Amino acid sequence: MDGGEGDDRLFGDDGHDVLNGGAGNDRLFGGAGQDHLRGEAGDDFLDGGEGFDLLHGGAGNDTLRGGAGDDVLIGGAGNDVLIGGAGRDSFVWGIEDLRYTSGTRDVVKDFVLGEDKLQFVAMEGPGFATSAPATPMEEALSFALTKEGDDTVLRVSSFRGTNEIVFENTDLLLGGNLSEAEALQRLLA
Repeated sequence: MDGGEGDDRLFGDDGHDVLNGGAGNDRLFGGAGQDHLRGEAGDDFLDGGEGFDLLHGGAGNDTLRGGAGDDVLIGGAGNDVLIGGAGRDSFVWGIEDLRYTSGTRDVVKDFVLGEDKLQFVAMEGPGFATSAPATPMEEALSFALTKEGDDTVLRVSSFRGTNEIVFENTDLLLGGNLSEAEALQRLLA
């Protein structure tokens, strides 16, 4: 289902749905099943619902909520909020997150170290993540972890600038029991 231009509200069923918001500030709801939701341009809200869902915010300041199931969340360009929900979720960043201006700050609300995954991958065109290995992308980036109150901030630097990923209410350094290098190794494994 394609919303086209304008602010749309699209709802999926219990099956495997593909919802594309198009331009505008859209609200997409996948429902039960294995759904693909793509916000595109605009400040969008995507809710995968139950099932193993793929959510891609696209350009804009988006909020993505995976719901129950092992979901893949790709914020895209902009300052995004990512909420995996129950299950082993993958939070994915691609070149589109880093190729624009420096200074974006994404927030991950419910990351569980050892359960959820953080990935950096190459992306192609308007589609979703490819199966390209993350290693070449990671080698072109540098990473730094710091604590800010109850949050951990991952600064990702490339030749284009520095962007931040905030892990809200998450101590990736485990109270100082892990060094920055150890935490990064576990985070990017």
